[in-house]
Amino acid sequence: MPSAADSPGISQRRALVAATQRVLTQSIERMRPGVPWSEIALAAENTALDAGFGIVTEFVGHGVGRQLHEPPKVPMFWTGYQGEDFVLREGQVLAIEPILTLDAAGDWLRGTSPGPANRSRVVGGADHWTVRTASGKPACHAEHTVLVTPSGAEVLTA
Repeated sequence: MPSAADSPGISQRRALVAATQRVLTQSIERMRPGVPWSEIALAAENTALDAGFGIVTEFVGHGVGRQLHEPPKVPMFWTGYQGEDFVLREGQVLAIEPILTLDAAGDWLRGTSPGPANRSRVVGGADHWTVRTASGKPACHAEHTVLVTPSGAEVLTA
């Protein structure tokens, strides 16, 4: 466990929150029918990494419909993603969920490492609900449920 002297300062935490919100906002601004999700996910990845933050890749957003978690999976990164791409369509409802960390941006996302060893890993708690970064560093999650409209997107959870 880091000592108080090693703990990230309030300015770093605020920057993490601001970057996470920026990734969410910019992703929503890019949403419109006909856009492949991979374009939005790659832009989100670049925004996070350019700001110097890690990305939690173990969790992704999802479709919302008659059940809470429905296809498609909606990652906020693209490099190394093993799932399928999809094209946004009018009427689609998605949960957009970036999760950034104070871990340094992983080299694997920039193509300098062959695998995900340096990503912002998470570990589950004994209660099977709590999750924390493996490094113990802060993380930030932001989320909106978004409807794809004919001309863009409408945030349903504002």
